Amino acid sequence: MSVLWMKSTDASNAGVELYAAIRRVARAGLSGRALERKYGVGRRTVIMAAASAWP
Repeated sequence: MSVLWMKSTDASNAGVELYAAIRRVARAGLSGRALERKYGVGRRTVIMAAASAWP
């Protein structure tokens, strides 16, 4: 049971780290389209990450 918990936690941490990275690079001035290409995500993900206050 703990193995499943670890995998779930690792996956959610990856998402948090991705959002943080997108916000950091967006503040540096990279465009939304460039962020999509750099991180391999869609437009909505970039928008949601930029609008997110957490973390």
